[in-house]
Amino acid sequence: MVKIVLTGLNGYGGNYTDPLLKTDGSYKLAAVVSRNPVKSPHYERLREMQVHFYDVLETCLERENPDMVIITTPMHLHFEEVMCALRKGISVYCEKPLAVNTTQCRQISKLAKEMGCLAVVGYQWSHSKAVTMLKKDILSGRYGKLQKIKTLAVWSRPKSYYAGSDWKGRHYGQGGKLIQESVVSNGASHFLHNLLFLSGEALNQAAEPVHIYGEAYRAHEIETFDTACIKMETDSGCELLYMATLSAGTNHTPEFIMECETAIIVYPAGENKEIAAKQKNTGELIYYGCPDEERFEHFKKVVDALSDRGKVNCDADTVLPVTKVCDWIMEKGKVIDFPKERIVEDGDRLYVEGLETFMRECYTEEKMFSEMGRIDSV
Repeated sequence: MVKIVLTGLNGYGGNYTDPLLKTDGSYKLAAVVSRNPVKSPHYERLREMQVHFYDVLETCLERENPDMVIITTPMHLHFEEVMCALRKGISVYCEKPLAVNTTQCRQISKLAKEMGCLAVVGYQWSHSKAVTMLKKDILSGRYGKLQKIKTLAVWSRPKSYYAGSDWKGRHYGQGGKLIQESVVSNGASHFLHNLLFLSGEALNQAAEPVHIYGEAYRAHEIETFDTACIKMETDSGCELLYMATLSAGTNHTPEFIMECETAIIVYPAGENKEIAAKQKNTGELIYYGCPDEERFEHFKKVVDALSDRGKVNCDADTVLPVTKVCDWIMEKGKVIDFPKERIVEDGDRLYVEGLETFMRECYTEEKMFSEMGRIDSV
């Protein structure tokens, strides 16, 4: 049985409580690390299940001696917590991103190899059954050469999303701690990673971006940015386009379109919002399911791998290319403020008027914001 520790409970980690407690006997939640666990609606149930509570990860690991740690704390804490576990020979499943830059990710990868541990990253689509089956078909040559992929994520976030946090939208935290949180590195980063992952030349490999060009924009009063568009070319010649915002008027289902030699692959398709491939010659449709299914159960892939029953799709090496893109836009991308006259504020709500329509036009024409020549009138 795989013994598990969970870090973070009052935020994102709360989503893991039910799957961890509904065990099939192959794993057990032994302890939770949280500064204030009594705030969690899951606290009493966890106590009843005899789960132990700690406020310091190192102390927890020393006393519990687990096989695996699930890390769900804010992104700027990931590196220290992952390294703490790996130094003790404990494998990790870390929510995205693995760390704040490429340097930290490489250090994690090196230590994981030295200790013989797994350092798995929770870019959820990469672990999903739907994306796994699709990538296997692409790698088998079923659709010919992959030529281009584009993705669009149009979301809305209230002002309190940033104002209520001491790390979201920030370059640095207390004591100068590096954070680099943005829509690219955190908010919609799984869709950027999905582009690179699907164009990788092995199941657990993401493509290396050799050319990157990006633009960053901001509506919220933050240090980094809430909107971005990035064009990339991979080492295999595949063209990638990423567009994402947290400053739209409403939330939309993220989407992507892949163009291969013999098929067009789209998400979402049909009433069930599945990934679907359409053969160019015959019009045949092949459905792969929804990549969002079993979102908080992907840690079980690590349980299986630790029990010699499977392999993982996304580890510290797999995420190096997406971290490279995040580093690039943080270091070289100029942040442009949206025109104040286009920003609408209604209580806690904030959005850029017309942004959804404008981004849809850019996505359709596969152009950057600046290439449309009218960003000032979004």
